[in-house]
Order: sequence, then C-alpha cells, then structure tokens
Amino acid sequence: MAESRSSCSIERTAIVISVGQNHVVAAVNGKNINIPASKVVPSVKPDDRIQWNGSLWTVIGEG
Repeated sequence: MAESRSSCSIERTAIVISVGQNHVVAAVNGKNINIPASKVVPSVKPDDRIQWNGSLWTVIGEG
C-alpha cells in the first residue's frame, strides 16, 4: 500500500491581545489562546499581527 503525504499548507495568523512574562494571549479564528512566551518572538506587543512559521510566532511585516 502506497503512503500518501499531505502537502497542505495552512497559514495561521493571530492578533496579540496581551503579553505576559510567561505567555502571550492572542486571538486566532475568533478564539483567545495562550501561547508560551518561548514560542513567540521577544519583540511582540499588543495589537501586533503574528504568524506561525512552523516553529515560532513572528510579527507580520517585521524585519
């Protein structure tokens, strides 16, 4: 039986609600989620638009 691998790519973006010492609260698809601070770039601040790159949430347009 042949193995099938998905090449589907989902772009996940969010809006930062608040930034704490250990986590970031962000709105993703209308739901607030807690993201560990270790998974978000240090420069993030409230109202930033962020995007998941597969290993880290980065600010859209930063750089």
